[in-house]
Amino acid sequence: MIRIADVRPCPNCASRVVPVCVCKACGSVAVRADVAEVDRKIVCAECRAENATLFVCETCNNRFLFEEVAGPHKEQFACLLCGTFVDADAKSCPACGAVFEEDATRVPIVKKERPKRKVRGEYTDSDVDEIARIPGVGRAKAEALCRAGYNALWRIKRASVEELGRIRLIGVRGAKMVKDSLRFILLLPQRKSKEEILSEEYVCPLCGCVTSLFAKTCSDCGAVFDEEEIEDEVRREVQKDLDKGLLAFYDVHLEGAPDDSDLWYARALLLLDIKELPEAMKSIDMASRMDTSSRRAMTVRSRILAAMREMKQASQVLRGTLAAIAGETEVRPEEVPEKGKAPEEEAQAASDAFQALTSLAEPECPICGEHVLPGSIVCPACGHRLEPEPTPKAAAEELDVEPEAVARPEPRFVAMKELEKIIEQAPSIQPPKKKRPEKVLEE
Repeated sequence: MIRIADVRPCPNCASRVVPVCVCKACGSVAVRADVAEVDRKIVCAECRAENATLFVCETCNNRFLFEEVAGPHKEQFACLLCGTFVDADAKSCPACGAVFEEDATRVPIVKKERPKRKVRGEYTDSDVDEIARIPGVGRAKAEALCRAGYNALWRIKRASVEELGRIRLIGVRGAKMVKDSLRFILLLPQRKSKEEILSEEYVCPLCGCVTSLFAKTCSDCGAVFDEEEIEDEVRREVQKDLDKGLLAFYDVHLEGAPDDSDLWYARALLLLDIKELPEAMKSIDMASRMDTSSRRAMTVRSRILAAMREMKQASQVLRGTLAAIAGETEVRPEEVPEKGKAPEEEAQAASDAFQALTSLAEPECPICGEHVLPGSIVCPACGHRLEPEPTPKAAAEELDVEPEAVARPEPRFVAMKELEKIIEQAPSIQPPKKKRPEKVLEE
């Protein structure tokens, strides 16, 4: 039994609800406001038959089952639009009709460790040691071969004697010796199979963008990768249509890891390069959804919008990213103030320093707001051609004319000044008093 005072209000309008008996035996319907306690079954006042207890709202006249207002209390939350409390498992608001979406808490994704590709011309000490394994090739010649681009045994094996002979410190005789000595090396690195080439993920060593083993350049920073050892048949197959092969590479790996933001980001850059702008926008939106704090994703999104000629949206996105970066630079961790220095002075010094830094800011593009270097012709973000402002001719002429310290006076003014100087130096002589004209007339 539950007391009427403990019954919850109407879920729709929060008004008082009263028990109602709808008798299935005699057909009578009666509001039982006289009872003090209710249960799942209520007795009819006419025929004394038991029926299911219902409740009706005094304001909106909606009917509710016993479990809805008198059963165990369910967890509820307030609708963001109208403020009505609804159950936690509700799909929509009964008052305003707003549809709720499940906000599933995402498990933090651990960044996948991927090996790095080599940039063209890059070599390490291990590469030098590997080349020095050739009989008769010391470390100096091995380093010379690595500097020339022959940083692997398979490269030297594929090169001709003429190509090796043009390398400094090697010569023609040394090249023949290297080619002959290469036959005595029994342990050569094993070539990777086609499945390994298509399944392994790599990253650019400069920017960290995800790439493949057969990619030639990085889609993000444009770095040119060093050529890897691949069978000629497999190389011809993957380079026949390189863009489609890379797109298939990203799609296959995204099927196994759909929550990897780095894969979505790299896929968006590739689609931007091949002018598949709608698909690129979908990919960069997925990358931004997976990693909401990614600045580079917002920058690429502005580039895609600029390529779609959505200059206004691109500028808004880019300005929002720059504002976020500026806001983060203003927020600094609290530091222990120096002795003898007031907090107001420190705040003023920090403000002056920030103003000095902002005065050194680079000019902005008038279309997208991206910072450009002084003297740039094209904006790197939206591709807008920057035209230098025409300099007025009068200003140029003024710059050529040297300003005179003192203007030369005219000759008559010079003579007048000399005369005044002479008069001042002469002794003062008082002239005789003249008679007034009135007295002369009287005489």
